[in-house]
Parts: sequence; C-alpha cells; structure tokens
Amino acid sequence: MSNAASTTPFRPAHARTSLVTLFLVANIVLSLIAIASDYLQIQLISDMMSGRDVTRTEAEANDSRQQMIGIAQLALYVLTAFFFLVWIYRAHKNLKALGAQGLKYSPGWAVGGFFVPFLNLVRPYQVAKEIWKASDPNIEDDYDISWQYAPSSSAIGWWWSLWLLSGFVGRTANGLFTSPETLDALLMGSGVLLASEVLTLLAAVLAIRVVTGIGARQRERHGRLSEWLAKPVKSIELPPAPLDPEAAKNYLERGLMYLSTNDSDYAMAEFNRALTYNPRFAEAYYNRAILFHEKGDYSRALADYDRAIMLNAELVEAYYNRGVLYGGHGEYQNAIADLGRAIALNPQDAGAYYSRAVAYANSGNPGLAIADLDKAITLDPQNAEAYLLRGTARGNGDRGRAIPDIQKALELGLDAGQQAQAEAQLEMWHLP
Repeated sequence: MSNAASTTPFRPAHARTSLVTLFLVANIVLSLIAIASDYLQIQLISDMMSGRDVTRTEAEANDSRQQMIGIAQLALYVLTAFFFLVWIYRAHKNLKALGAQGLKYSPGWAVGGFFVPFLNLVRPYQVAKEIWKASDPNIEDDYDISWQYAPSSSAIGWWWSLWLLSGFVGRTANGLFTSPETLDALLMGSGVLLASEVLTLLAAVLAIRVVTGIGARQRERHGRLSEWLAKPVKSIELPPAPLDPEAAKNYLERGLMYLSTNDSDYAMAEFNRALTYNPRFAEAYYNRAILFHEKGDYSRALADYDRAIMLNAELVEAYYNRGVLYGGHGEYQNAIADLGRAIALNPQDAGAYYSRAVAYANSGNPGLAIADLDKAITLDPQNAEAYLLRGTARGNGDRGRAIPDIQKALELGLDAGQQAQAEAQLEMWHLP
C-alpha cells in the first residue's frame, strides 16, 4: 500500500455527481425545448418565404420565445459549468486517495486547463481520460502506475468532440443571424442553430455517462482498497542484531560462488552461516529464498523473501521473485502487487512487465495483460514468450494483430511445448 493511498483522504463525490447530473438533465430538457422552438421558427420563416402573410404579433412572439430560451440556456450553462468544474476538482483529488501515482495533472490544473485558450480544446478531454483510467476498480494494486495502461472510455472522446462541434456550429449559426437578414439567411441560420442544439443535447447525454461512470468507478475502487486495508497485516519479528557483518559477507560470497556452479546444498550452508553471523542480512535471506523457491518449498521461500524485503525495502529482485512465487501458486492479486513494486523500483525491467502480464491474464484481465506485454516487448523486442502471450490474449477479439504476434513468437524461437501451443493456435485459426 502506497503512502498516498493511506494519507490522502477519499471524499465520495456522490452529492456532486448527482448535482452535476441533475443540471445536465436540465440542459437536455431545455435543449429539447430549444429544438422545438427552432423548428417552429423554421416553419414560420418557411411560411413567409411561401408568401403567407405573417403578422407582426407572430414574428415578435417568435423572437421573444427564442430570446427567453437563449437567456435560460446561458444561465443554465453557467451554473452547470460551475458545478461541473467543482466535480472535476474533487474527482481528480480523489485519485491520490485511490492509490494513483504518476498523475500528469494536479486537481488545480485539471480545472485551470478549461480556461487557457487553445489548450482548452484538448485539456478537458485529457483530464477526464486521466480521471477515468486512474479510477479503474480492476487495477489490483495501488503502488505503481498500472492505471496508465487501463482502458479508457469511448464516451469521453465522443462527449468532448460533440461539445466542441456544437460550439462551432452554434457560432456559425450566430454568424448567419448577424449577416443581412434575408429570409434565406434566417432560414439557414435557424437550421444550423437546430443542429447545434441536437449536438449539445447528445453531448450532455454523454457527459452524464462520463460523470456517473467515474463516480461509480471511484466508489467501487475505494471499496476494494478498503477491503484490502482491512485484511490483517502479516507481522515479522526483526531478527537479532548482527554479530559479525564482515564474516557474514564472506559467507555470502562463498554461497554465491557455490550457487554459480549449481552446488545448491553447499550454497545453502553458506547462506545459513552468513545469517548466523548477521541475522539482518537482507541479501542472504534473498539468496536463500531463491534456493527454497527452486526446491519448491513455498512457505520457506516466502518467509525469506518477506524478511529480505522487511530489511531492505528497495530490494527490487525480492519483490520480483516473490511476485513470481505468488503467481506460481495462483495468488495473482499478491503477484500483481509485488511485480508492480518491482516495476516502480525499476521501470526498465521487461521481465517484471511480462510476469505481471501473466498474472493479469490468469486473473481474467487481458486488457491490462496486453498493456504490460506492449511495454515488455518495447523493452525487449526479442522476447518470444511475450509475443506468444500477447497473441493469445488478443485471441479472437483482435485476430488481425494476434496472428502476427504468434508468428513472430515462432520466428524468434520457442521451447517445444510453447511451439506446439503456437502452432495449434494458428491451426485453429486455419493458418499454415
């Protein structure tokens, strides 16, 4: 558990979410009224163009109606924008409490970006996307930047695109109304204005989807983290003080020498001696854990990895190996957390990304597995197993990219079992 998740308070934005949703619904209702009013104006102008005698009273009533709706829309827009920005600030500030690290924006700049010319054409979309991804309840750990690989929502892109388009179309309509007031110009302006209202209505519908979606995701993620925190923390007693640290180092070096020649029994004896002389020797626990791990002694390997990490919280290899150990025993959530810590300490470790991808795939999260495999392959383009796993994870849902991945894995070379798996997969897809 990262410090951010434990020290930054989470404040549910349920009331703000409901309020923003209410204002957005009001915008939808008012847009429907405006669409009906624009249609009536189009009918009135069409009647005038067809030669029907339109009275002054009818024309003034139309103008008054349109003006009142415009004023109501402006007032409602200002209120909605205010409460939307308040909601954005709180939703973004909650991300730290939800364990997100490596955020690109601060809560203040998440709001401030809406007011910077030109930047505000893209920043609202970027901020909403960051909030959505960092609120993902399916990210198993809260230590590193895993959320950056979480999927976004197409609703965010459509919402912002429609909003920008509605503004452009609306300004076009205003330009037509300010030109010489021929009936043709008024008719065209009314039609463009109606189109703008339709776009605004659709943007509001999608905005509700984004706002309520983020609110639900944050509540679910907070609930999962709370459950995780409620679990009892395993206590490890601190070993006695060192007796002879220099002698311990010598025994460790001898153990490593035996380990390099595959004399595991002699290596184990030397590591034991090293720990006799220095019971707080993290590296000795770590290397002894490797031997227990290789022997299949899960409980002793886990205990030594735990001690190594307790004594040296920066020992990246211990996090990595403990994560692999957890994964090998089906404890995928613990595996993902440890491998995330290994990545946080060494972001260039292709093996850690690959191993975490295996854990994600085995826990039923192919999207995050593929994201980690993308990174693993970028760091190590010769990793045949990563191509094979990515091709398998893509499967039938993205066969166009899955097939080249499996073919690349075969080209790079796999062991006999993996080669048979890859060939069987291609055969199932009716490929030679």
